[in-house]
Amino acid sequence: MWKKEKSPQGDGYEVNLNNGTELCFNVNGNWYMIDCKSNALPDSLVPMKALDVIDRRFTNAQFVKIVKTNQGCDIVLSNGVIMKFDTKGEVA
Repeated sequence: MWKKEKSPQGDGYEVNLNNGTELCFNVNGNWYMIDCKSNALPDSLVPMKALDVIDRRFTNAQFVKIVKTNQGCDIVLSNGVIMKFDTKGEVA
């Protein structure tokens, strides 16, 4: 089950799943934020280079949130660490 509503800024949509996951989409339907809260994000959502860096540095952490930015993406780990990556997947 899920609930869809217009974002507070009126620039897209938020979808809230029953498991607490929140997805945000822009007006073109492209996602820009996925927050799984305490659940793990699928690895397929994380850029490959970022996945490699995080796996080497934080072996026991899971990806719980990803935010796309103009400069790349921010990834939040289950241990609270926030990693910033540029558009090429390099640590920013």
